[in-house]
Amino acid sequence: RRVLGGRPRTRTALGQLRLAERFSRLGAASAQAEPQARFTAAAFTGAPAAAAADLGVGAGAISESGGAAGPAVDQGELSRPIPPALDEGEDKTPYDAKTPQDLIAQAEAAKRLGVALIAGGLALLAIAIALITSVNPTAKVLGAVLAAAAAGMMAFGMLQVSIAQRKADEAKRQADGIDKDYGQKDQAGVLRDGADRAVR
Repeated sequence: RRVLGGRPRTRTALGQLRLAERFSRLGAASAQAEPQARFTAAAFTGAPAAAAADLGVGAGAISESGGAAGPAVDQGELSRPIPPALDEGEDKTPYDAKTPQDLIAQAEAAKRLGVALIAGGLALLAIAIALITSVNPTAKVLGAVLAAAAAGMMAFGMLQVSIAQRKADEAKRQADGIDKDYGQKDQAGVLRDGADRAVR
Protein backbone atom coordinates (compact mmCIF):
# COMPACT_ATOMS: atom_id res chain seq x y z
CA ARG A 1 0.00 0.00 0.00
CA ARG A 2 1.32 3.52 -0.82
CA VAL A 3 0.12 7.01 0.18
CA LEU A 4 -0.92 9.67 -2.30
CA GLY A 5 -2.17 13.01 -0.93
CA GLY A 6 -2.28 11.58 2.60
CA ARG A 7 -4.76 8.79 1.65
CA PRO A 8 -3.99 5.08 1.45
CA ARG A 9 -4.17 3.43 -1.94
CA THR A 10 -3.72 -0.17 -3.07
CA ARG A 11 -0.81 -0.85 -5.38
CA THR A 12 -2.96 -1.38 -8.49
CA ALA A 13 -6.15 0.04 -9.90
CA LEU A 14 -7.65 -3.44 -9.97
CA GLY A 15 -6.90 -3.84 -6.29
CA GLN A 16 -8.51 -0.45 -5.60
CA LEU A 17 -11.66 -1.56 -7.42
CA ARG A 18 -11.79 -4.83 -5.52
CA LEU A 19 -11.40 -2.98 -2.24
CA ALA A 20 -14.18 -0.60 -3.17
CA GLU A 21 -16.44 -3.46 -4.14
CA ARG A 22 -15.82 -5.19 -0.81
CA PHE A 23 -16.55 -2.00 1.14
CA SER A 24 -19.72 -1.48 -0.86
CA ARG A 25 -21.00 -4.96 -0.11
CA LEU A 26 -20.30 -4.61 3.60
CA GLY A 27 -21.92 -1.20 3.59
CA ALA A 28 -25.03 -2.59 1.96
CA ALA A 29 -25.35 -5.06 4.83
CA SER A 30 -25.82 -2.18 7.28
CA ALA A 31 -29.32 -1.13 8.26
CA GLN A 32 -28.28 2.54 8.58
CA ALA A 33 -27.69 4.87 5.67
CA GLU A 34 -24.73 6.80 7.14
CA PRO A 35 -22.47 3.77 7.72
CA GLN A 36 -23.37 2.53 4.24
CA ALA A 37 -22.11 5.70 2.63
CA ARG A 38 -19.04 5.89 4.85
CA PHE A 39 -18.01 2.30 4.13
CA THR A 40 -18.55 2.67 0.38
CA ALA A 41 -16.23 5.68 0.33
CA ALA A 42 -13.69 4.12 2.67
CA ALA A 43 -11.66 2.61 -0.15
CA PHE A 44 -10.93 6.12 -1.47
CA THR A 45 -10.96 8.20 1.73
CA GLY A 46 -8.57 6.05 3.74
CA ALA A 47 -11.02 5.52 6.63
CA PRO A 48 -11.73 1.78 6.65
CA ALA A 49 -11.35 1.55 10.42
CA ALA A 50 -14.14 4.05 11.13
CA ALA A 51 -16.45 2.45 8.60
CA ALA A 52 -15.73 -1.00 9.96
CA ALA A 53 -16.55 0.20 13.47
CA ASP A 54 -19.94 1.47 12.24
CA LEU A 55 -20.73 -1.99 10.86
CA GLY A 56 -19.53 -3.80 13.98
CA VAL A 57 -16.50 -5.45 12.34
CA GLY A 58 -12.81 -4.97 12.97
CA ALA A 59 -10.65 -2.98 10.58
CA GLY A 60 -8.47 -6.03 10.15
CA ALA A 61 -11.40 -7.84 8.57
CA ILE A 62 -10.60 -6.17 5.22
CA SER A 63 -7.52 -7.19 3.31
CA GLU A 64 -5.65 -4.95 0.89
CA SER A 65 -6.97 -6.89 -2.09
CA GLY A 66 -10.53 -6.18 -1.01
CA GLY A 67 -11.23 -9.61 0.40
CA ALA A 68 -12.30 -10.35 3.93
CA ALA A 69 -9.40 -11.50 6.05
CA GLY A 70 -10.03 -14.76 7.90
CA PRO A 71 -9.45 -15.33 11.61
CA ALA A 72 -5.92 -15.79 12.87
CA VAL A 73 -4.76 -19.39 12.58
CA ASP A 74 -2.62 -20.98 15.23
CA GLN A 75 0.33 -22.51 13.40
CA GLY A 76 0.70 -25.05 16.19
CA GLU A 77 -2.78 -26.33 15.44
CA LEU A 78 -1.84 -26.78 11.78
CA SER A 79 1.26 -28.78 12.59
CA ARG A 80 -0.42 -30.95 15.20
CA PRO A 81 -0.96 -34.48 13.80
CA ILE A 82 -4.56 -35.60 13.51
CA PRO A 83 -5.12 -39.12 14.85
CA PRO A 84 -6.81 -41.49 12.40
CA ALA A 85 -10.48 -42.14 12.97
CA LEU A 86 -11.24 -45.62 14.21
CA ASP A 87 -14.44 -47.50 13.56
CA GLU A 88 -16.33 -48.43 16.69
CA GLY A 89 -15.22 -51.80 17.91
CA GLU A 90 -12.45 -52.07 15.37
CA ASP A 91 -9.61 -54.35 16.54
CA LYS A 92 -6.19 -52.74 16.15
CA THR A 93 -4.23 -55.57 17.81
CA PRO A 94 -0.94 -56.01 15.88
CA TYR A 95 -1.29 -59.81 15.93
CA ASP A 96 -4.18 -62.09 14.97
CA ALA A 97 -5.40 -64.02 18.01
CA LYS A 98 -8.52 -65.21 16.19
CA THR A 99 -6.73 -67.90 14.19
CA PRO A 100 -5.45 -69.86 17.22
CA GLN A 101 -8.81 -69.35 18.91
CA ASP A 102 -10.51 -70.89 15.89
CA LEU A 103 -8.06 -73.79 15.97
CA ILE A 104 -8.81 -74.37 19.65
CA ALA A 105 -12.55 -74.43 18.96
CA GLN A 106 -12.04 -76.89 16.08
CA ALA A 107 -9.83 -79.09 18.23
CA GLU A 108 -12.43 -79.16 20.99
CA ALA A 109 -15.19 -80.12 18.54
CA ALA A 110 -13.07 -82.84 16.94
CA LYS A 111 -12.16 -84.23 20.36
CA ARG A 112 -15.81 -84.42 21.43
CA LEU A 113 -16.80 -86.13 18.18
CA GLY A 114 -13.92 -88.58 18.43
CA VAL A 115 -14.72 -89.55 22.01
CA ALA A 116 -18.39 -90.01 21.17
CA LEU A 117 -17.56 -92.24 18.19
CA ILE A 118 -15.17 -94.36 20.21
CA ALA A 119 -17.69 -94.75 23.01
CA GLY A 120 -20.43 -95.64 20.54
CA GLY A 121 -18.15 -98.10 18.80
CA LEU A 122 -17.30 -99.83 22.08
CA ALA A 123 -20.98 -100.13 22.98
CA LEU A 124 -21.78 -101.51 19.53
CA LEU A 125 -18.86 -103.92 19.78
CA ALA A 126 -20.18 -105.27 23.06
CA ILE A 127 -23.52 -106.00 21.41
CA ALA A 128 -21.75 -107.58 18.45
CA ILE A 129 -19.76 -109.90 20.72
CA ALA A 130 -22.92 -110.98 22.50
CA LEU A 131 -24.56 -111.82 19.18
CA ILE A 132 -21.53 -113.62 17.85
CA THR A 133 -21.34 -115.85 20.92
CA SER A 134 -25.00 -116.82 20.67
CA VAL A 135 -26.11 -120.14 19.20
CA ASN A 136 -28.35 -118.53 16.63
CA PRO A 137 -26.63 -118.45 13.22
CA THR A 138 -28.51 -115.35 12.15
CA ALA A 139 -27.44 -113.58 15.32
CA LYS A 140 -23.87 -114.58 14.66
CA VAL A 141 -24.02 -112.97 11.21
CA LEU A 142 -25.64 -109.86 12.60
CA GLY A 143 -23.01 -109.75 15.34
CA ALA A 144 -20.23 -109.88 12.75
CA VAL A 145 -21.79 -106.99 10.84
CA LEU A 146 -22.15 -104.94 14.00
CA ALA A 147 -18.56 -105.71 14.99
CA ALA A 148 -17.32 -104.36 11.66
CA ALA A 149 -19.42 -101.22 12.10
CA ALA A 150 -18.10 -100.78 15.63
CA ALA A 151 -14.53 -101.08 14.39
CA GLY A 152 -15.21 -98.43 11.74
CA MET A 153 -16.76 -96.09 14.29
CA MET A 154 -13.82 -96.45 16.66
CA ALA A 155 -11.31 -95.93 13.86
CA PHE A 156 -13.04 -92.74 12.76
CA GLY A 157 -13.23 -91.61 16.37
CA MET A 158 -9.49 -92.13 16.81
CA LEU A 159 -8.90 -90.13 13.63
CA GLN A 160 -10.93 -87.23 15.04
CA VAL A 161 -8.93 -87.33 18.26
CA SER A 162 -5.73 -87.20 16.22
CA ILE A 163 -7.04 -84.22 14.23
CA ALA A 164 -7.95 -82.48 17.48
CA GLN A 165 -4.43 -82.95 18.78
CA ARG A 166 -2.89 -81.56 15.60
CA LYS A 167 -5.10 -78.47 15.72
CA ALA A 168 -4.28 -77.92 19.39
CA ASP A 169 -0.55 -78.21 18.64
CA GLU A 170 -0.87 -75.66 15.83
CA ALA A 171 -2.75 -73.29 18.14
CA LYS A 172 0.05 -73.57 20.72
CA ARG A 173 2.66 -72.97 18.03
CA GLN A 174 0.92 -69.77 17.01
CA ALA A 175 0.61 -68.79 20.68
CA ASP A 176 4.37 -69.18 20.97
CA GLY A 177 4.75 -66.82 18.02
CA ILE A 178 2.54 -64.22 19.71
CA ASP A 179 4.72 -64.50 22.82
CA LYS A 180 8.02 -64.33 20.94
CA ASP A 181 7.20 -61.78 18.24
CA TYR A 182 4.97 -59.41 20.24
CA GLY A 183 5.87 -60.07 23.86
CA GLN A 184 2.26 -60.89 24.78
CA LYS A 185 3.00 -63.55 27.40
CA ASP A 186 -0.41 -63.39 29.07
CA GLN A 187 -2.31 -63.71 25.80
CA ALA A 188 -0.07 -66.56 24.69
CA GLY A 189 -0.56 -68.32 28.03
CA VAL A 190 -4.34 -68.13 27.71
CA LEU A 191 -4.17 -69.63 24.22
CA ARG A 192 -1.85 -72.45 25.36
CA ASP A 193 -4.14 -73.30 28.26
CA GLY A 194 -7.15 -73.33 25.93
CA ALA A 195 -5.38 -75.67 23.52
CA ASP A 196 -4.48 -78.06 26.34
CA ARG A 197 -8.03 -78.09 27.70
CA ALA A 198 -9.44 -78.76 24.21
CA VAL A 199 -7.70 -82.14 23.99
CA ARG A 200 -7.55 -83.02 27.66
